[in-house]
Amino acid sequence: MPALPDFVAFDLETTGLSPKSDRVLEIGAVRFDQEMRRIGELEVVVDPGVPIPLAVQRLCGLTDADVAGAPAPVEGVAQLADFCDGAELVAHGAGFDVTFCAGLVPGAFGGRRVLDTLEFARILLPTADSHSLPLLSTAIGIEHIRPHRALSDASATHLLFARLREAAQALPAAVLARMRLVATTAGGELGLFFNTVVSGEGDPQRRAWAGAQRPAPPAPPSTGPSPHDLVGASTSLLRSRDQLDSGAGFELRDAQTEMTRAVAQTLQRRRRLIVEAGTGVGKSLAYLLPLALQSREGRRAVVATRTITLQEQLMERDLPMVESLVGAPVPAALLKGRNHQLSLRRWQRFLATSDTGPHGPDLDRVRFKLKLLAWLAETDQGDRSELHLNGHEENLWRHVESDGGDCLGSACANWQSNRCFMVAARRTAEAASIVITNHALLLADAATGGQALGEHDALVVDEAHHLEAAATEQLGVSLRAFDVLVVLDRLGTTGGELGSALSSARETT
Repeated sequence: MPALPDFVAFDLETTGLSPKSDRVLEIGAVRFDQEMRRIGELEVVVDPGVPIPLAVQRLCGLTDADVAGAPAPVEGVAQLADFCDGAELVAHGAGFDVTFCAGLVPGAFGGRRVLDTLEFARILLPTADSHSLPLLSTAIGIEHIRPHRALSDASATHLLFARLREAAQALPAAVLARMRLVATTAGGELGLFFNTVVSGEGDPQRRAWAGAQRPAPPAPPSTGPSPHDLVGASTSLLRSRDQLDSGAGFELRDAQTEMTRAVAQTLQRRRRLIVEAGTGVGKSLAYLLPLALQSREGRRAVVATRTITLQEQLMERDLPMVESLVGAPVPAALLKGRNHQLSLRRWQRFLATSDTGPHGPDLDRVRFKLKLLAWLAETDQGDRSELHLNGHEENLWRHVESDGGDCLGSACANWQSNRCFMVAARRTAEAASIVITNHALLLADAATGGQALGEHDALVVDEAHHLEAAATEQLGVSLRAFDVLVVLDRLGTTGGELGSALSSARETT
C-alpha cells in the first residue's frame, strides 16, 4: 500500500451560500498526519468587503468591526493553499468549500480532490439521525467547541475523519473486502479512502450480517390474569396517570375517560365500537390501556394506523407509558409492509450487478451499495426506516426490498436459515400480544386470509376515515414505468430477436 501524505481538514465561513455573489469571511484548517495526529493549524479572519448579514453575525459571532482591516478573501485562501501544500484535503460537505476556494485561487483548488466526511459519514454511519457536523459531533462524542467558527469546524472534521476511518477498519473482514471492490469501481475519493486511507483487513470475528440466523422469539411471559372488571381497572389506571403527571400540567380529560370506558366495555362484551375522537383527546392511550390489560389472559390484538409515523409513535412513546401504568412489560411488535424489509437474496443479486454506466461509474449506485454493506453489518431489523433514504436512494431501494412478486417463500435459503428479515419480523409479531401495523398491511392480510397478522381477538383501526382510500390503493392495480424497468433489468441482456425486443422495450418505457 502506498505511503499516505499529510491531510488538511479545512472549513470556510461565508456571508452566504452562493459562490457567485457571497464572500469568504473566515478560514480554519487543521493539518494532521496519516496516524491522525494533529501537527498544525491555521485560522484566518478576512474582510469580505461587504457588510456581514445580521443572520450570519448571529450564527458565527463575527461583526463588521471584527473583520475591519483583515486580509482580503483571496489573500486568506492563498494562505490556505500554502498550508495545504502536499496534503490531501478533507472537508465536511466539501463541494461548498472547495467551490469558494477555486473561485479565488483556481490554480491551487480548481479540480482538486477533496475527501468529504459528509459522504463517508452517510456510508459508514447510515443510521445516524443527522449527518450535519454539529449534530453528528454531539451524537458520537466529538469535541466541537464553537460550531460555525471555521477552526472549530475544521477541528471537528479532523476528529470525525479519524472516527470514520476507525469505523471502517472495525467492519467485518468480509464486508470491508467487498466495500473495497465496490469503491474501486468508483475510483476517486471513494477509492482512495477505502483502499488507501483505511488500513487493515477488518474484524475477522464479526459476522457480515448482524441479524443473520436469529432464532424465533420466545412466547411472551405471563403477566397475571386479566382484571375481572376491565372497565374499572382501565379507568382507575387512567386516573392514576393523571395524579402522577399533575405536576407537569396534565389534566384528566373527560373525553379520554369516556373513550377508555367504551373501549373496555366493547372488549369485555366482544362487540364493535365506532369512536369519533378529535385532536387532543388522547385516543391512543384510551385504547392501548384496555388492550394491554386484556392481553394478560392471552388475548391478542392488532392496531392498524394509516401512517408509519403514528405506528412508531405508538411503539416509542405511548406503549412505554402504558407499561408504566400497568406495571409490567406489554409484548408488542411493529409490523410494516414487506417492502420495508430488505431481501438478502435480491440484495446479493443487486450487489453483483455492474456499477458502470454509459458515462462511467454510477456514483449513486456505488454509494448506495457501500451504505447498505455498512448497515447490514449492524442492523438486526433490515428495516429501511433506519437508513433515512434520499430521493434517488428510494428508487435504488426498489431493487433490494422484499417483494411478493419476486419472493421464493419457504424455498428461499434465507427463509429456511432464519436469515430473512421479513420472516423474522412476522415471527416477532406472532409472539406479541399487541401488533401495530398499517392500513395497507391490514388490507393485504385480509385479502390473503390472515397470513401476515395471524389470529387475533381484537382489532383497532385508528384513523379509520382513511381506510377507504387505503383500500382503493391497496386492492387496486397500478404499474409505473420504473416497475417495468426493474423487471427488464432482471431479465438481463441477451442476443438475437429476444435481446432486440428487450432493448426496444426498455428504450420506449
